[in-house]
Amino acid sequence: MEQANIFISCNPPLTADEVSAFEQKHSIILPEDYRNFLRFIGNGGAGPYYGLLPLHMYNWELDTVQDHFLTLPFPHQAAWRPNSGTIDKEALDENHTYFGNYWVQGTMRICHFGCGVYILLVVSGPKRGTIWFDDRTSDYGIYPAECDFLTWYETWLDDSLQNLKAD
Repeated sequence: MEQANIFISCNPPLTADEVSAFEQKHSIILPEDYRNFLRFIGNGGAGPYYGLLPLHMYNWELDTVQDHFLTLPFPHQAAWRPNSGTIDKEALDENHTYFGNYWVQGTMRICHFGCGVYILLVVSGPKRGTIWFDDRTSDYGIYPAECDFLTWYETWLDDSLQNLKAD
């Protein structure tokens, strides 16, 4: 049986100074497992779905994000799936509409799932360090993956290896 060559392509790792500069700029400390991934594995690249986003693209579509967006506590403790029409009618302001930034504050987009769905890493608040899905485009709301970054990434690696073995 021929052995499969596995090559996982990540962008070059960041230096400690580069990671610290990001943390200082945004007044946060990244979760340790994600910080170590950036430092020793790579700054984006190979990963689930469309791959990991580089650190500088943490919220690349959120044009109206405030400077302190990452320091604000993530507002969810459990899955959040309200009726979007009701939320929009009751919104306090534009930030609290169904697609408002309030619902994902304190998070970083680390992966694009496709069709406007993103994988989030919580960096502020009680759920800091956990992975969540932002699936509001499909009206499934925002819900937890029930794991941290490293577990989420290792699960993808394990699944990828199993798929290679099955072929």
